[in-house]
Amino acid sequence: MFNRRNKLRISLTVAYALVAFIALNWFYAGDTFCGDAQRPSVALATFRLTLFATALDALAGLLGGLLRRHIEMPWGQAILAALVVGATLYSVQGFLFERYGVSRFSSTAADVSCLLTEGYGMVYPFTIVPAFAFLTFGREMLLGWLNRKESRH
Repeated sequence: MFNRRNKLRISLTVAYALVAFIALNWFYAGDTFCGDAQRPSVALATFRLTLFATALDALAGLLGGLLRRHIEMPWGQAILAALVVGATLYSVQGFLFERYGVSRFSSTAADVSCLLTEGYGMVYPFTIVPAFAFLTFGREMLLGWLNRKESRH
């Protein structure tokens, strides 16, 4: 049902999610913005953000795969996927808030606002977004390298 490349992509996507979840939990450990009466716990908020970023990463990887079919550029797929993930995650912060301090998804299953407001809203765009983009770039480069290595044998 699944060929070797699809199994590899799924395995790397699961690894991406695990690394992202562990790193976010470590980074936000002891966070005072999450876990009060109106906001989810750090673990739940990081799980939600990881789930969204992983789905976005998978879609960006597929988009990069379409590019690879038309343009033979070894880094093109990885760069495109990282840019899509980075730009989308960056724009989430602006979309999430209706106005200052009021989240569109407050008290819903999609509430991750406590992670985005840490450090007056500066931590997320300058550390978390680039980390996800870098993780996407690394996963795509590793996937490309493993696919090229497999096709040579």
